[in-house]
Amino acid sequence: HDRQVVSSALKDLFNSFASSAASYNTLFSSPFSISLDSITKIIPLLFHQKDGAIGDIIVWGTFELMEELGPVLSQCWNDGDALACSRFGALMLDKARILRERGLVVSIKTRLELCREVRALAVLEFLKILSDSCDPLCNLVSAALGGKQEDEAKRRNKNNDSGAESRHLVSMLNSDLKLPRMIAREWHDLLLKLLAVPDFKAALSNAYVDTYSKITGEYARGIGILDKSSFTLSVQFLNRVTYVQDLVKKRDLLGTLTRSLLEAMEVAKLNASSDLAGSRRLINSRLDITHPIIIHRRYMPCISDLKCILNVPGIARLFSSIPNSMKMNILSSSKLRHCLDAWIEALATAQKMDSQ
Repeated sequence: HDRQVVSSALKDLFNSFASSAASYNTLFSSPFSISLDSITKIIPLLFHQKDGAIGDIIVWGTFELMEELGPVLSQCWNDGDALACSRFGALMLDKARILRERGLVVSIKTRLELCREVRALAVLEFLKILSDSCDPLCNLVSAALGGKQEDEAKRRNKNNDSGAESRHLVSMLNSDLKLPRMIAREWHDLLLKLLAVPDFKAALSNAYVDTYSKITGEYARGIGILDKSSFTLSVQFLNRVTYVQDLVKKRDLLGTLTRSLLEAMEVAKLNASSDLAGSRRLINSRLDITHPIIIHRRYMPCISDLKCILNVPGIARLFSSIPNSMKMNILSSSKLRHCLDAWIEALATAQKMDSQ
């Protein structure tokens, strides 16, 4: 988002007090307002957070909600009155709706959630200190997060339960784009430290591929910042021959990347009917060049990761030699397409290629 969009959204948020106060007929006589000068001071904080030191910015808190409800409803809310609590919740949703309708990503957090975030940040800092202290403790932390090494007997008896060994990593990566700035920074710093452990690097690479479609889908819809996401960690294992070959063989890495790219681009598709008389067939889909995915290049993580693994010896040849699966594509969704099929369709969409 540019500054004008954010500034306009905040103005609408702070100016919504008068209309809502009038509709609720509150007894509070001095409306809450904020000057244009104050908004211009807030905007730079949103766009220039140095090293994530500020974290979340709460633009509408409990005090503002109580001011808007007035003293009577606020006291009823404090006493646990059901009607007042419903009005209080409806007011929170209304404030979130104002910002969401203007394209901003909004979250509603309770005091308990904020306290848990402080505790989570403290835990991450403690784990980072342990990892920095010595190699045995670093190995212990990595094992606790999913990088535990198993003996050969357990590996043979294991029933391919890939989620059990890295469930913590999968959960964290699934929430990576929505983590608060300070927690995300400490989490990524900890991951970079633990990547020195080979078993942890293997576990993280598995979890990265397992959550890739979900994460790229959220990023394509405008959630998260590239420089503050787990995408920056992929170069640590996607340029290693051993890890890439294992991921391609066991987790269909090539197919996951190309299908995720196609699914991201399909969000910006435009379908136009053919001009031929009597023809019901749709011509090749075109991309809306004004769509935010195209303007802000929200598909670039897929391109960068694909470029990285194609530089691994043998992968480019494997990618181009995988047989086309046209028969399967007729009856299947994009999730079942071969990597080469998904790549060709992505090129056809982006380059206006003929369907033949």
